[in-house]
Amino acid sequence: MGSEQLAGRAAAGSDLPVVRGPRGRLARRLWTVVTASDPGLERLRSAGTTVGSLLVALGLLYGLVTVWGQPVTSAVLGVLVAMIASIAVNEPTPNRRAATIALLVPCAAASAGLATELSPWPVIADVGFVAVSIGAVFLRLLGPRGLAMGMIGFIAYFLALFVQVTVGQLPVAIVSAAVGALVSVGVGFLLRPRHPDRDLRRMLSALGVRAGSVLEALSRECDGSTAESRRAGRLQSRLAGCGETARLVEQRLDSAEERLLEGIDNDELSVRVFDLQLSVEHLVTVAAHVRVAELPAHIREAIVAALDRAGGVLQEGTGARSAARVGVLAAASSAGAPRVRGGQSVEQVDRLVCALQVTVTGWLQVMDPRPADAAAHHDDSIPDGPVDRVEGGATGDGDTGDDDLPPGRWADTARQAVQVGLAAALAIAVGELISSTRWFWAAIAAFVVFTGASTRGETLSKGWQRVLGTLAGVGAGVVVAALVGGNTVAALVLIVLSVFLGFYLMRISSGWMIFFITAMLALLYGLLGQFSVELLLVRLEETAAGAAIGVLVSFLVFPSSTRGAVRRGAGEFLTDLGELLEHLTTTLTGQRTTGSSAQAEASALRESFDSLKSTAKPLTEGLAGLANRSGYRRTLRVLGACEHHARVLARVADTAAGSAAADPDLCRALGSAVQGVRDNVDTVARAVDEGLAGVLVHPADAALDALDRNVDTARESDRHGLAAIGRQLRAIDQAVCGLATDRGARAQPLEGVR
Repeated sequence: MGSEQLAGRAAAGSDLPVVRGPRGRLARRLWTVVTASDPGLERLRSAGTTVGSLLVALGLLYGLVTVWGQPVTSAVLGVLVAMIASIAVNEPTPNRRAATIALLVPCAAASAGLATELSPWPVIADVGFVAVSIGAVFLRLLGPRGLAMGMIGFIAYFLALFVQVTVGQLPVAIVSAAVGALVSVGVGFLLRPRHPDRDLRRMLSALGVRAGSVLEALSRECDGSTAESRRAGRLQSRLAGCGETARLVEQRLDSAEERLLEGIDNDELSVRVFDLQLSVEHLVTVAAHVRVAELPAHIREAIVAALDRAGGVLQEGTGARSAARVGVLAAASSAGAPRVRGGQSVEQVDRLVCALQVTVTGWLQVMDPRPADAAAHHDDSIPDGPVDRVEGGATGDGDTGDDDLPPGRWADTARQAVQVGLAAALAIAVGELISSTRWFWAAIAAFVVFTGASTRGETLSKGWQRVLGTLAGVGAGVVVAALVGGNTVAALVLIVLSVFLGFYLMRISSGWMIFFITAMLALLYGLLGQFSVELLLVRLEETAAGAAIGVLVSFLVFPSSTRGAVRRGAGEFLTDLGELLEHLTTTLTGQRTTGSSAQAEASALRESFDSLKSTAKPLTEGLAGLANRSGYRRTLRVLGACEHHARVLARVADTAAGSAAADPDLCRALGSAVQGVRDNVDTVARAVDEGLAGVLVHPADAALDALDRNVDTARESDRHGLAAIGRQLRAIDQAVCGLATDRGARAQPLEGVR
């Protein structure tokens, strides 16, 4: 697909005005990039809220302290509360967000008051700083609310020490904190999503752009226009982006209290999005088994044209017309029509064409807000998933009450509190040796590397990102400060832009945020007449010292192994998979009539896998993952395949509920097959933490073969769904047993199954 076509993608429901000419194409291209990478505009709205809150708070508080005759430093606490309330409060409902923001005020006041009282005694004040750091860690037990309260308490303490707030200025500081909280609530209300239907359409269009980019990558694979290694990496990256966007859409639909699109229920639309993602994944898997290079040139060109045209339909959003659909299907049919001889199976090409048709049809059903008037057609189009996919290990390269907290959560929090306290104490000592006035940079770095990190690998990852971000920010700050020296307006504009970009990119990488914040500090110090290269180098030294101290403490004091956490996470994922398989049996045999659907449990399983991927991230990329990186990536691929097959199972189970209830033999065969697969899943789940060497697994081939024989005699209306279930069960069993044997387990088929 050419650059002109890409430039013309239009996001449905976008607020971007239609502009003609080169500027219009550039604007639409930029808007497409923004909406595709941030479908719900959550990052854009969060960064805008943060910058808006900071600007409004600065203006109001400057006016207040001027009227009261107080120094500007007494109002810094209000600016801090406005910032933290915008970036760290992530409660799901407006009322809970407002309550959390309100709690930030007493936390900030108490912390600043303690710092003010202890400031005459530096050593005692440092001890208080360590105590506040430890308290901030324990507040995380309260969930997202506690995280925000701990963050504001930590920063308010050192800020009160740094600006030297006096006892007489405390009332002004507390009032400024209240003003900052009100400003954050007000700006957040003004910038809230006002048109949820428009936001949803924008997210759906972003999903189309993502799915279309997958087809575009498939097309490039087929025509061989890029190197093989680059093609594979690009395809997997785009497929992951498509899956993430689909999850965001489903979450938005699940959390909505009312229907978002006229003419279709949220649940029905969520199912359609779910099916679309499955069909895209299935298309990628089918394409991997078509040896395109061996096909005649005219057939290969027809396949590439069909993929390109289908990708265009998906990326056009609501602009996709029925004529475009006909064109895609016609191109697909012409690709599948020729009969291929000489070793390349006709069925493989036909399956590719069929998978492409299902993907386009699924996309049009997502974008067509009509009710499910063709439910039977919708169910028939459910993809079986990667049937022939070889994913076995042999071949792959809210508030939480105290009573609800597991004992392990208390132990982990206490362990990290000790680590944070020791790291903070060491960072203060070393930081003061580097600079007696800028030591807080080291203390902040030591504290932040433990935020959102529970293992030493995660701490190392955060540490090097912070150091690299600071290093790059120092270089950029020197250049930018030199370019805008003396130009106050340009400096102010760049300061606001740097803050915005820092918070906009914060969720992508903390390194980007630190880069822009460091550059912003260079500009700010330039405006204050305090800029010097030496000052930025001090920041770099302090940050590197604090990050290094945090990482060393995480490795030496009560260390938590990332590999151990990954093994435990894999065990929990497999346990959840076993429970979903149990749900499958009761659903298909008609024993379950109430409770959550299989698809809901599949969504929970997906969250479990996402959590596992997040835990394993330091081992699959970055400095911590240099050793055995391919082994962990292979394990994640195998478990990812299991998660995919489980989602297909759940989708089919919900549509075929009770289909096996009328046939006792089929019920027994289904129960035996599911139990055989679940036994292997449970065996690996129990042993994965300690190691799989010597563990015995029993491939359930015989039980699955018996299920296939019984499916052949089932009612014709149920046969398709039951056969798909058998294939998915077999794929899960092969993947789990393959992973086990690759890790040293022994495989022994069960005997006596008929």
